[in-house]
Amino acid sequence: MCKEKHHENEPLNYYCQNCKVCICDKCGQTRHANHTKVGIKQAAEEQKLMMAELVQEMKRRIAEHTTQMEETTELLRKNREKIASARNKVSTTVEEHIRVLKEHEIAMVTKLDVIEKEQQRDHATQLEHFQISATQLKMSMEHCERILQGNSSVEILEAQQGVMERCKGLLNARKMNIYQPSHVQYKANEEDIQNVRHVFLGEVIVSTTDPLQSVAEGEGLKEAEAGREASLTVTTKNAEGQQCYNEIDQIVVKVHSPSEQDLDTDINDSKDGKYSITYTPDCDGHHDVVIEVNSQPLTGCLGSIHVKPHQYDAVGSFGSRGTAQGKFGYPCDIAINDKTGKIAVADSSNERVQLFSSDGTYLRECSQKGPAAKKLKYPTSVAFNRSGDVIICDFCILWFNESGQFIKSIFNKQLIKPGKMTIACDDRMLVCDRGDNTVKVLSPDGTELLQSFRAPDCDAYPCVALRHQDMFYVSYGSAHCVKVFNNEGEFLYDIGTEVSSGLRCPVGLAVDKFNNLIICDSANGNVLVFTLEGEFLHWIKGKPTELKQPWAVAVSSNGGQLFITDMVKHCVHVFE
Repeated sequence: MCKEKHHENEPLNYYCQNCKVCICDKCGQTRHANHTKVGIKQAAEEQKLMMAELVQEMKRRIAEHTTQMEETTELLRKNREKIASARNKVSTTVEEHIRVLKEHEIAMVTKLDVIEKEQQRDHATQLEHFQISATQLKMSMEHCERILQGNSSVEILEAQQGVMERCKGLLNARKMNIYQPSHVQYKANEEDIQNVRHVFLGEVIVSTTDPLQSVAEGEGLKEAEAGREASLTVTTKNAEGQQCYNEIDQIVVKVHSPSEQDLDTDINDSKDGKYSITYTPDCDGHHDVVIEVNSQPLTGCLGSIHVKPHQYDAVGSFGSRGTAQGKFGYPCDIAINDKTGKIAVADSSNERVQLFSSDGTYLRECSQKGPAAKKLKYPTSVAFNRSGDVIICDFCILWFNESGQFIKSIFNKQLIKPGKMTIACDDRMLVCDRGDNTVKVLSPDGTELLQSFRAPDCDAYPCVALRHQDMFYVSYGSAHCVKVFNNEGEFLYDIGTEVSSGLRCPVGLAVDKFNNLIICDSANGNVLVFTLEGEFLHWIKGKPTELKQPWAVAVSSNGGQLFITDMVKHCVHVFE
């Protein structure tokens, strides 16, 4: 009820926003007539909302303080551990020096003990010699005294030859020198003693670096590209925000890939408080980054880095149209030896397969010699097996060693019209048979048919079949897509149908070191990059050597370079 005089029986049902008080109807008509008034419940609700927001803000602040107290306590605990570790190191250092001095003491005392025992032994030996000589002299002397006391002329004369000669012999014997023990002294190395007294065993160092003030910067914190080196910089600062350097500072940078593996990071300390960090992602996707200074995460450096798919750049090419060594006439396939890096190119129009070094230098041809050999007619594909032999498909399967010498021919009755052939990592042969539009899997020697499958509801013939991670990837040029099959040859899904303007004639296939699928679209003159699940990533641009009709692609296992044959330019483009 209102407490104003004469209004005691009036209920408080308004709130004056000017005076910030609750009023009754009569108050509103008198003292607060020209003031802004609202219903007391409305004002209370508004006040309640403000108070609730204030409560929430205070709760947040309390939570922040609680978190800060916990973090401060945790930092203190970690620092206690570091101090304990430093204390242990001090004890260990002193104990090590004591151990070295104790070893010296033991060695010197042991040597003195040996010298003392030797002297005691030599002294005892000399005493024994003196005692024997004295005993002999005494016995001879007593004998002579007895003769003299007897005063017998006969006995005296008879003693001349025996007793007197023996006495003279004892008296003429070489006198023994008195044993002189060696002079022994411990000579201390005063210079080293002084050095030990003044030696700098260590010191307690306190870092002035404040992790809360330290910062990390650089493009490598925001984005990177698979296969390309990314960089960032960490600057250590003190509590005043000034750049500082302490040699005991520990900088840790962790970059986690999507597969939860830690990337290798290289930290270069410039000794002035700046640390240059580089890393190279091996796949695209979001990578988590953690940067710690002295075991404390940097503020704002816990997050993810967007790693873009690798963008291939043209670095050159080799070959041109012609029939001479190193020139091509419609190069329709290419293969790379994973062990040696040597390159084989099926030079179809010139009816040969040429071998090159990893840098594109011509080496030799695969030629057939001997009575069972015959000239190549139209080699459609070439591949290396795990032994490094060259396998060529030319209406039948031809086997050459890496030196280009013909070994044997293999005729498999299961093959009707073999086209492109690839070799899986287990050496099984994958042959695209145009005769019945199937993909046929042959044994490593090419004699047995192990598996055969074809695309359902598709009359197009397979161009190239590739096996990777227990999956088959098969290009169908006239069907404008790449079809994916499981290990049993069952169709799973198409790749390329959703690409803008679509695939027109996909032919060559390869999987690069980033586990992406490379597709040569010969009709569009494009090379496209997809994930293995079929997501389109980007096109490979041919600058400065523009692609005209990319037909086949191979990936080097060591450097990750792409080698792409061009049927119009009659050359091999190289990308990295």
